[in-house]
Amino acid sequence: MDDLNPTHDVFNPDDFLVTTNGVLDGDAPALTDVTDPQLPLDLPKDSTSSDTTASDTGSLKRAKPHDEEEDAGAFNYNAKLQSKISLDQLRNLVLYIFAEGVSPQWVAIANRPQFRKIVAIMVPGLEEAMFKQNVDFTTYNEQCFDLDQKSRVLTSPDDYYPRLLKRDELPEILKDFADMFPHLWPVKTPGNEKYGFMRSPMGTMLTAPTEKTKEEKAAKGVQPAKEPKGWKDERTRITEFLAMPEDFQPNGYVLHPACIPAERRKNYHYAEGWAHTLVDNFEDGNVPEEEIQQGSITAGRDVYALDCEMCVTGPDEYSLTRISLVSWDGTVILDELVKPDKPIIDYVTRFSGITEEMLAPITTTLSDIQTKLLNILTPRSILIGHSLESDLKALQLTHPFIVDTSILFPHHRGPPLKNSLKFLAQRFLKREIQNRSNGHDSIEDAKACLDLVKAKTYSGA
Repeated sequence: MDDLNPTHDVFNPDDFLVTTNGVLDGDAPALTDVTDPQLPLDLPKDSTSSDTTASDTGSLKRAKPHDEEEDAGAFNYNAKLQSKISLDQLRNLVLYIFAEGVSPQWVAIANRPQFRKIVAIMVPGLEEAMFKQNVDFTTYNEQCFDLDQKSRVLTSPDDYYPRLLKRDELPEILKDFADMFPHLWPVKTPGNEKYGFMRSPMGTMLTAPTEKTKEEKAAKGVQPAKEPKGWKDERTRITEFLAMPEDFQPNGYVLHPACIPAERRKNYHYAEGWAHTLVDNFEDGNVPEEEIQQGSITAGRDVYALDCEMCVTGPDEYSLTRISLVSWDGTVILDELVKPDKPIIDYVTRFSGITEEMLAPITTTLSDIQTKLLNILTPRSILIGHSLESDLKALQLTHPFIVDTSILFPHHRGPPLKNSLKFLAQRFLKREIQNRSNGHDSIEDAKACLDLVKAKTYSGA
């Protein structure tokens, strides 16, 4: 590494900066990684100082504030990295230090018990290419769209390693970073370069795969299939899968008045135009056991699957253009086009399937649809949908009893990630949906949601 010399080979002990932007492997974002004790590269396992006691080496107990500081580590110039490190590796490094995670292969940590905290600062929009000489920030954002411009991101193997931040070589606006962080370390953006998509850096840092058990690690060869954790091969009432009031807001839902304690309802204000189904209390949906047919999956409830199509009517504003409502037995209860109150900017036909010609003769309004739904939905009605909060926001409607397939079939990496309905239909129903060239079919999507819930209730799919 040409940038490093023997007089600048140690991390400052108080730094940890994360900066990221939206690019993939070759255009990796810049990361400056500095932790409390310092990180030597290319050590096979944890190192401990010669004066560390036996009890210290056998425990990850944090050092007390009055403990003497250990000598900091240094870079090992013989270290060899085959690619840029990733945010997953940084996350796993933190887990290794604080939570008995798997030991990383790309770096070794000295004096783990001495770590008291690690701070990650995420600065959206900050990228490695900005930390170069002669950067013109007045035209910086336009450069990436100029095909004749040379790529502003380096891709040589030297870029796999940290490099010094030299104050006199940085643009004026970034010079202060050199005072706070001595090194800059390029890191690979989370995503899939082959398919050209990125994952959330925040989501990557805050989620981690479940660690394998000792039995799973010890097992060799082909293993017999086993039931997923928590899976039950038995019939389960749909009421067992209802979203609870505390699940609504974390998943983006507007609360129905029945989900709000009575003493707080008068202080809870809704935007103009919102409608609420006629449910006074959450308990109103309970059906007496003597009224439920033995073995009934629906538990005496009326179950409807809902899906809507929307068009763009403003910045980050989507308005209802089609609604489909399907009953538990697959009967289409409602399927209507809707004329938005505002002019449509983008019909998003490739997704919505809606065109200007389709809406030209339509006079049905959102208010008309709300009235119809309020007549259909009762305290004993359950709404099914996928990411149903988006449909209900387009309808400007709240209902306290919902089953959301994006919650019922969670992403294996956890929130905020969600499985797509198309993926769930392929995996659990062996069905292809949303493959039409002229947009989605809301009836098809509603029936897919319905069948996913049926699979879950009948056999715990």
